[in-house]
Amino acid sequence: MLADADGRLIVAAKDGAILGFAFGTVTCRTTHSPSIVAHISRVYVIEQSRRQGVGTRLVEALCRFFDSEGAKEVTLRYVVGNKVAEQFWTGLSFKPVLMTALTSISELKMLTYK
Repeated sequence: MLADADGRLIVAAKDGAILGFAFGTVTCRTTHSPSIVAHISRVYVIEQSRRQGVGTRLVEALCRFFDSEGAKEVTLRYVVGNKVAEQFWTGLSFKPVLMTALTSISELKMLTYK
């Protein structure tokens, strides 16, 4: 993450202790609109600091970076069924727009290798 020139790592700390971090990137696209988009790759807050606004402040700091780079939209991914993540992200106006599907190689082989 630190070597990514298009990214920004934000760290939240208090009294010298790390409470959490967030990482996001900005990408320029030539074939889609808007042409500049942001992606939040990671947000993590230690358990004892959750529900105290730390995650929101980390996302706010990323948003300032995204805005300074001209990004118009922000994407992210979280696991279906992760209620904590779903509540956090929907509370920040994120809405699901894409489904990622998963299967095992063995299941796929049983259906495709004839």
